[in-house]
Amino acid sequence: EVDYINSTGLRALLVYGKKLLDKEKTLVLLNLQENPKSVIELSGLLSQFPLFESLDDALNYCRQFIQ
Repeated sequence: EVDYINSTGLRALLVYGKKLLDKEKTLVLLNLQENPKSVIELSGLLSQFPLFESLDDALNYCRQFIQ
């Protein structure tokens, strides 16, 4: 559970997201708290990563890439 994110955290998301993209994978965000969600939205990064409110939704999204 993350209730705060700063520029260092945003950069980590970008770097890790890029590494995954290079391997044809993606970073999935799950059930973000209000503050981190707002920061990620304002930074424009929310469009870079799929966001889900439930674990089941996130798992169903990921399963489509496994089959």
